[in-house]
Amino acid sequence: MSCHGRPVQPATKWGVFENIYCPTEETFNFLEDVLTEVMDLFPSEYIHIGGDEAPKKQWEESAFCQQLIDEEGLEDEAGLQSYFIRRIETFLNENGRSLIGWDEILEGGLAPNATVMSWRGEQGGIEAAEAGHDVIMTPNSHCYFDHYQSRHPDEPLAIGGYLPLEKVYSYHPVPEELDEEEAKHILGAQGNLWTEYIPTTDQAEYMAYPRMMALAEVSWTGDPDRKDFQDFVRRLEPQIQRWRDRGINVATTIYDARPLIQANGVDPLRLRWANTAQSGTIRYTQNGDGDITRESPVFEGPIPINESGTYSARTYSPEGPVGRTGSITINLHKGVNKALVLASRPTEPTNTAGPQSLLNGVQGAPNDYRDGEWLSFREEPFEATIDLGQPDTLSRISTRFFVRPGWWIYAPERMEVAFAKNQDDFGPPQTFGIPEPDGIGPHEVSFAVEAIDVQFIRIKLLPMPTIPAGQPGAGTLPHVMVDELVIE
Repeated sequence: MSCHGRPVQPATKWGVFENIYCPTEETFNFLEDVLTEVMDLFPSEYIHIGGDEAPKKQWEESAFCQQLIDEEGLEDEAGLQSYFIRRIETFLNENGRSLIGWDEILEGGLAPNATVMSWRGEQGGIEAAEAGHDVIMTPNSHCYFDHYQSRHPDEPLAIGGYLPLEKVYSYHPVPEELDEEEAKHILGAQGNLWTEYIPTTDQAEYMAYPRMMALAEVSWTGDPDRKDFQDFVRRLEPQIQRWRDRGINVATTIYDARPLIQANGVDPLRLRWANTAQSGTIRYTQNGDGDITRESPVFEGPIPINESGTYSARTYSPEGPVGRTGSITINLHKGVNKALVLASRPTEPTNTAGPQSLLNGVQGAPNDYRDGEWLSFREEPFEATIDLGQPDTLSRISTRFFVRPGWWIYAPERMEVAFAKNQDDFGPPQTFGIPEPDGIGPHEVSFAVEAIDVQFIRIKLLPMPTIPAGQPGAGTLPHVMVDELVIE
């Protein structure tokens, strides 16, 4: 049933593949036979037929498909996809069932009675509702429970992304763009838990609980002004214990002690500790000074950081420790918390920690460039000017780039560093070639420099990379992800 007639090996890992059904009568007979068995097994009104992530390359190359496009008066391959979906919908409707498909089924025109599940953001759901179709909102930004729910290093391996409990609770399923009549087509919301990276029931429970409770509440509440996250968390705490009493492996990330570095380039560097629950007592250790116990100091306000090291904290309830120990390693190099000026703004959405995260003494996470420490630059080359506050002698500049070509994240080719005693008198730059990365993830570079009696440093990363021809996304601008700028 392929367009090329060659054997196709089953997929053994996650991905989007070019193999696609050829829309012959043999294919439709097969699919109708499968759907007949599905309808015999399941009495539900709705049948979900997928329809997402379907590359059209093989249809473009198929003489049969091109002839069918002409015979049916279709505009292009997107129109052929719509033809395919309409054929399946007609069959389901004739058997008293209704079709649901992912928002890609909008491409080329939507089948007459189809319900759309909007996963690539909300736009597909908005367009479908405006056209009078029912919609289930499930945007991957707020409803994908296979994404990480915590920055803690002990989180189980996930496919990527970051979806903490508070972000799930912040969602409102009815987009503001819809008027009252269009909004009636929003049937509700759905949480998705894809299991490519989830090998056990315990891990599936950990990823679902309590995020599914948050999505249920925001879906049932209706009026977004009635939502109150801290009230939700207060009511969630006894529910967590009920789940645990029933043997459910619920995530307790709301109690995890989370560090927050206060670095603004002006005030002294300080460290705060918090947890999402805003409950319990947070106890901490300074610079790895022993284990955290009931006798450890209580965090009551920002802690001055005067030396490099690892700092840890944990939440205590009256019954004992809850949640996981949070830790942060801080390197007080010569550039930490010094004044920083960027020639261009970081690219959304990875600049949540602000530009000063480049000089806060903290390295970004090795497996997640969206942790607030990595900064993304895309449209303009990276250029930063650092004011050390007073003249100093420097010997080395280091940093890291996050590299993941499959996600359009590349390292630049070279770094240029110039020094000055005053801001208007930069000398000629020292140029360093950046070695070719040998894998995905953090790519560390470190360069010896000659700089005596200098106060200002200017760092440029050149040129902005381009995606090689023949690779997906060729011709578009990839991201450069920059980590801490270490000045020694």
